[in-house]
Amino acid sequence: MLSMFPDIYPDELLVSVYARFHVRLRAFPQKTAQLLFGSTTLCIKGDLPHRLSHLATMLPPGYRPSIREMIVHHTLLPIYERFSLCPRCEDHMMGMTGYSFERSSIRLIRTVPTLRYCPMCCKEDHDQAGEYYWHRNHQIPGIPVCLIHQVFLECSDIPLLKIPATDLMSIAAELSLQPVAPRQVNINNGHHRTIVNIACELVEFLSAAGSSHARTSKSIIRLLNQSEYLTERYSPKPPNPVAKRPKTFARQEGTRHSASLRQ
Repeated sequence: MLSMFPDIYPDELLVSVYARFHVRLRAFPQKTAQLLFGSTTLCIKGDLPHRLSHLATMLPPGYRPSIREMIVHHTLLPIYERFSLCPRCEDHMMGMTGYSFERSSIRLIRTVPTLRYCPMCCKEDHDQAGEYYWHRNHQIPGIPVCLIHQVFLECSDIPLLKIPATDLMSIAAELSLQPVAPRQVNINNGHHRTIVNIACELVEFLSAAGSSHARTSKSIIRLLNQSEYLTERYSPKPPNPVAKRPKTFARQEGTRHSASLRQ
């Protein structure tokens, strides 16, 4: 039982919680990995962690948020699915709770290579919570600024993908982050202003209620298709999930239906 599993901060990335738990536990890395994942050999995806069903069995009764809420609010799955060619939210959630996860169906959007942070958010987090942590919104591809503080995000040297389960200490924000002077966005600079406007539009687009293929503006579509973070052209119209039946089969169906009506 993970009685020392920490409460999750607002907008905290789930792997950030894993790292804080390991620091709090002060155990050997292999023990922490076995407790969290039931394995010491896997690599964690910082954006889309899996084996969450094992985590669910280890959490104290009544622990909140639920595993589903963790996925929705503390991983990048909802963000990636906004660009997914196959809107299969429940299938993706099932994959993340299981022992393997196939991410190829949602790889229309590229991931950021390393964890990012806002120096001013770091200061506020430390003042309010007493420690640093990784924010989910800072890892959204195509958004290089913190819209709260109007500063550019800084890149760490910690990879977002393929984090060894026994190396959680290396990704603990409290131990690895070295806050630097913030690089302020200059709204009077046309290029900076464009970056902020794009970021605002993308955040609004990504947080839109409803389907992962909700209707959006032509300007956003043009922006997405020009972005270096997309692997292919994006269309807000999802593919028809129902495959067309062969004409011969359709005629047979029609013939059987007519015969049944005649009877």
